[in-house]
Amino acid sequence: MTRPSGSRLSSLSIGLALFLVVIAFGASAAPPYLGRTVASVLEELAADGLSLVFSSDLVSRELQVLVEPRTDDPLEVARAILAAHGLELQSASGAFLVVRSDAPLVGAIQVELEHSGLGPQSARTRIDLSGPSPQSITTVDSVIDFANLAPGRYEVAAESVLRKSEPVAVELGANETARVLLRLEPVVPSLEELVVGASRYDIVGDLLHSNVSFSRADVEQLSDLGADPVRAVHRLPGTTSGGISAKAHVRGGHDDEMIYVLDGLPLTDPFHARDFQSIFSTIDHRAISSIQVYSGGFPARYGDSLSGVMLIEPRAVDAGLHREIGVSTLSASALTSGTFGGGNGEWLASVRRTTLDLLVDPERARPRFGSVYGRLGIQVGERNTLSLNGLVAEDDILLVEEDDPGRQEKSHSETENGHFWVKLETQWSEAIRSETLLSSVRFTNARHGSRNDPTELVGYVDDVRALDVYGLRQDWTWLPTERHLVNWGVEVRRLSADYRYASSVDLFGFLASYEGAVPSVQRSVAINPKSSNYSLHFSDRVSFGSSLAAEFGLRWDKQTNLPTENLENQISPRLSVLYRIGGNTDLRASWGHFFQSQGLLQLQVEDGVEEFFPAQESRHFIVSLEHRLRNDLVFRLEAYEKAMSNLRPRYENLFDPFALMPELQPYRTRISPASARATGVELLVSNDAAQPLSWWASYALASAKDVESGREIPRSWDQRHALAGGIAWTGGKWTLSAAANYRTGWPITGLSLVPANGPHGEPGVVAVPGERNALRLDSYSRLDFRAERIFDTSSGQLEFFMEITNMLGRQNPCCVRYNLHETPDWTPLLERDVGQWLPLIVSAGVFWEF
Repeated sequence: MTRPSGSRLSSLSIGLALFLVVIAFGASAAPPYLGRTVASVLEELAADGLSLVFSSDLVSRELQVLVEPRTDDPLEVARAILAAHGLELQSASGAFLVVRSDAPLVGAIQVELEHSGLGPQSARTRIDLSGPSPQSITTVDSVIDFANLAPGRYEVAAESVLRKSEPVAVELGANETARVLLRLEPVVPSLEELVVGASRYDIVGDLLHSNVSFSRADVEQLSDLGADPVRAVHRLPGTTSGGISAKAHVRGGHDDEMIYVLDGLPLTDPFHARDFQSIFSTIDHRAISSIQVYSGGFPARYGDSLSGVMLIEPRAVDAGLHREIGVSTLSASALTSGTFGGGNGEWLASVRRTTLDLLVDPERARPRFGSVYGRLGIQVGERNTLSLNGLVAEDDILLVEEDDPGRQEKSHSETENGHFWVKLETQWSEAIRSETLLSSVRFTNARHGSRNDPTELVGYVDDVRALDVYGLRQDWTWLPTERHLVNWGVEVRRLSADYRYASSVDLFGFLASYEGAVPSVQRSVAINPKSSNYSLHFSDRVSFGSSLAAEFGLRWDKQTNLPTENLENQISPRLSVLYRIGGNTDLRASWGHFFQSQGLLQLQVEDGVEEFFPAQESRHFIVSLEHRLRNDLVFRLEAYEKAMSNLRPRYENLFDPFALMPELQPYRTRISPASARATGVELLVSNDAAQPLSWWASYALASAKDVESGREIPRSWDQRHALAGGIAWTGGKWTLSAAANYRTGWPITGLSLVPANGPHGEPGVVAVPGERNALRLDSYSRLDFRAERIFDTSSGQLEFFMEITNMLGRQNPCCVRYNLHETPDWTPLLERDVGQWLPLIVSAGVFWEF
C-alpha cells in the first residue's frame, strides 16, 4: 500500500527552505549597524572617506556591533562600536589607528523605584533586566544597582503585588553608568484583560507566580522532560499523565479533549510519534513567549473541545538580530529573529530535530523527527498588522520489540504535518478591532507493522490516512465603554480525509484463549469522508463597578460529515461571574455547555468502525476562590463538576496500552458509556519570595467515572489523590529547579484462568477478564531536577543545562502483561508482569545565543 498522493516532496525539506529564506530576508533587512561585524562597518566607513588603520588581530571577523551608535558622524560611529569591545581610536599622521583601550569593558545601571497610589509600599518588587547581560532581582529596596554589565541595549521593568511599571529602554556604553526611574502604578486590569471565568491558568503567573507571561526559563523551571511546552500542563492541578505521552487528561477527560491554539490557529495533532504515545509536541519551547491554559469554563470563542484549551503565543521579537544554536541528548535546534524596515517588520524562525536516533541501537529503533516554525510580520499602514506563519513537522520512526526474528514485532510510522496561515489584525478605531485568519492544513500518516510469532500471533497492519483542511475565521472586538466589552466571530472550514486501511490477525495458544477473542480477523477499509464545519460565537462582558463583572457567551457549531438525519445544531451557552471581596480576594464561578465533534481524522477504522458519531457534550460548573497575602503567598481553591453525555464508544487495551499495534491484541475492548461524571476539589499555593527562592504546591481530590448499564466504573485514568510541587533557586548565573508529582494508582482489570473444554472435548483453560477497572495499580511518584549555568562570552551567551527525569529511579507501575506457563505437573499457571512508566533519564545540552 502506498502513501496518499501529494506527499512526494518532504514537508520538512519545504519547511527548511522556508526557514532559510526567512533568515536571508531578515538578515538583509537588519538595522544599519547592530548585529553586523565591526570589521565590515569600519571598512564601509573607510570606503566613505574616513582614514582608518586596523589589524585583524584586534578587529577579528567575529567581533559584532553590540551598541547601535546614537550619531551619524562617521568618526563617532567608529568610536562607539569600538568602545563596546575595549578598543579606541588614536590619531597618528592624519589617520586613526585602532588600539586597545585601558578602560575596563563594563557598565552599570542604577534603578530607582517609585511607588504611586494607595496600598502597601514595602511589597517585594521584581526587577527584570533584559539585554546582553540579563538579570532579575526581587527586593524590598528602592534603589538597586546592576553592575558589571556588557555594553548594549537593555530594557528594564518592575512588578510587585498589584503594581507594575512600564518598560524603559537603555543604551549602555562601556564605562557608563545609566540611571533609570521606574514608577510603579497600581494595576487596574482593563475589562478586556480581566479574567472573569474560573479554571484559567497562566503557567507562570499561577505556578511560579513571577511574570504575567512566561519565558523559556520559566517553562524550564517546571523541570519536565525536554522542557516541552505542552508538557507544562502536566504540573497543573486536575491534570494527569503517565509521563511518557506529552498529552494529558484534564479533569477526568480523555487525552484528546484539549485543543492547542498557536498564534490564533487550532493545531491538528501537534505531536511527534503520534503512533507511539505522542512523546513530544511539535512546538519548540525556545520559539514561544507565553502559555495560558483553560482546564474548564473557557470563553465562547473557543469550541470543539470537551475539557480544555491551551493558548500558545510565539516568542516576542526584540530589535536587532538574534540567533541561537542548541544541542542536547534529546534534540538539536537553531533559531533566529529580528526586525526590519525601521521596526515595521519582524521575523522569527526556528528548526528542531531529534538526536535520539544517534544514541539508540538502530537495529531496535530509528526515531527520526523534527519541526520547523516561521513567522513574518509586517505593519501595513497605521492600522493593519499582517503575519505569515508556518509550522511543519515530519516523523520517520521504526520500532522493533523483540531481538528474536522468530518472535519479532515491529512498526514503522511516517507522518507529515504542515500548518500554514495568514493573519490580519486591523484596528478600525479605538473601540473596534478585528482579526482575520486564513489557514491551510495538510496531514498524512502511514503506519506499517507486522507481528511474527507462530506460538501466539501472526498479523500485520497497513494504515494510511490523510487530511486536508482549509479555513477562514474572523473575530471582532468592540469596547463601547470602559465597562462593556463585546466579542463575536464566524468560522468556516472545509475538510476532506482519505483512509486506506488493511488489517489481518491470527491468534494461537494463550492469546486465542481470551474470552471473546476472534482467532482470525481480516479487515479492509477505503473511504473518503468530507465535511463542512461552521461556527458562530458571541460574548458580552459587563463590569458593574469595581467589584463585580460578568460575561455571557453563546456558541453555535455544525458539521456535515454525519448522515443527513443525524445532522445537529450544537448550542453552547456559557456564563462566568467575578466578584472581588476587598482588594485581595476574588470569587469566580463558571457554568457552560461544551461540545466536541469527532474529527475527520479520528474515524476508528482500526477497530472496524466506518461511521462517525454525533458530537459529545459536557456541562461544566466551577467555583473558584483566590486570596493574595501581603507576604507573597497566593491561595487558590477550586471545585468543579463535569457531566459528560452523548459519548461515542472508545477502544482500550485492557492490559498493555503500549502495544506497537494495539488493534491486533485480543484484549482490546469496546467501551460504550451512557455518560460520565468528573468531580474534584483543587488547592494551589504559590510563593514568590525574594530571590533566590520561589516555590509552588498543589493538591487535588478527584473522581472520574463512566456510567455503563447503570453502574459507575472508574475511568482508566481516574486518580483519587494527587500532590504536586516545585521549587526554583536562582543565584548569579546559576538556576536550580525541581518538581515532584505523587498520585494514587490508576485502575486496571484483572485476569484469571477458568477451566474449559477444548474444541474436541479435551480439558483446557480460558483467560477471563474480571470486572473492568476493579483493581488498582500502586501509587505513582516522580522527582525531576534541572540545573542551568550561564556563561557570558565576547560573542554571546552560553547556557549549559542538565535535566534528570525520575531522579530517584522510582519504578512506577503502568500496566500489566500476562503470560501462560505450565508447572511440572502440567498445571496451567498465569504469570503477571507489571510494566513501568518512565525510568531515570539524564539529558544535558548547551544553547549559544548571539
